Amino acid sequence: MNVLLTDIYAAFRDSVRFYPRQELKCQQLQTWRVLQKSMAVEISTPNLGATICDKDKPFFWSRLWHEKGYNPNSIVWEFPLLYAFETDESIMINRFGGDSKIVSSVEVGVIDVLVDDKDGRKCVGCNSRTINEIHRHSETMLLSALRYVDNTRGYSVDGGAPVWANSDFIAQGIAAQRFDAVPVAPSILTASQSMNREAVTYRAEYSSLHVYGTSARLRFVVNSCPETDWNFTETDFGVLAQEAGCKTC
Repeated sequence: MNVLLTDIYAAFRDSVRFYPRQELKCQQLQTWRVLQKSMAVEISTPNLGATICDKDKPFFWSRLWHEKGYNPNSIVWEFPLLYAFETDESIMINRFGGDSKIVSSVEVGVIDVLVDDKDGRKCVGCNSRTINEIHRHSETMLLSALRYVDNTRGYSVDGGAPVWANSDFIAQGIAAQRFDAVPVAPSILTASQSMNREAVTYRAEYSSLHVYGTSARLRFVVNSCPETDWNFTETDFGVLAQEAGCKTC
């Protein structure tokens, strides 16, 4: 199976969708976003730069928006946010021969907001956390999301075309006799493992927005674009000699 960057993004999106409910809401991933502009620009907007056209795409998902029935007039979201952002360091491998691949450099992280309110001052709830606790919670959620993606494999479900799906999701579906599935490909991150043996992680901080978290710089090995089926049936392009092009000379 070919691995595209959008397939990996879809797996990250699903890690937010299926993240289990926690005692505190701030310990459950609420939103997924592939950022298009700078971090500070988009996280300061009520819709995170998303539109109704993002609903069925792998670049955005919001639990709050889902709970509101995907209202097209009110695209809303909440922290904690799992995000990805492509850097400018993509590398092409075997571009002119063999199995062509692209190594995409992507920053992936979890960030949350520090809010000062009366409950927080009483040491109650999410807003009572310190920045150190936000760092710890964000690291846990980031590692959980990465494990979810690494556990995503290729399956043929009920004899259909291969799809990428989480192994635990497939196992649960088979146990409940909802469908049959056969594995047809290893982890979606198999080709990327050698590129991330020592991935850099760091504490993210946007102090002007009171946002903190944990981020990692990762490299994903994906297939290049599918081959183009060139059209060689239309061979007459009406090419004329230079002198035939002018009728009034």
